[in-house]
Amino acid sequence: MALRSLVDGRLAVGAVDGVALLFADGKNVWEQPTAIADFRGQRHDQGIRLSATGDVLVFGYEQWGKRRALFFLPERTLILNPDGYRGLTRPEEGPRAGLAVTDGVNSYTPKLQWPAPGAQ
Repeated sequence: MALRSLVDGRLAVGAVDGVALLFADGKNVWEQPTAIADFRGQRHDQGIRLSATGDVLVFGYEQWGKRRALFFLPERTLILNPDGYRGLTRPEEGPRAGLAVTDGVNSYTPKLQWPAPGAQ
């Protein structure tokens, strides 16, 4: 958490779960909770889309892929609710040899077993 006093006596507060501006008496002037992406249900048609090089992706901030966002990795730019995104495709889904992931569908606690059983 970070606290900063302002010239007019107000207090700016920044934390992992949001930011706020408080009056000197502690009453709330303004607050903005942190938006955290919820990837549950983002599979198949509602899933993440990637560029061929993997440096551009589209995903949903909200469950089931709602409230889409477009992220450009080289520029570290995020665009919320993009109008369009051409040339992005769905990554392959399903089990991978040597990579055992369980409890990963619509869960907050997926598990990765490394090395996977039977992997060389």
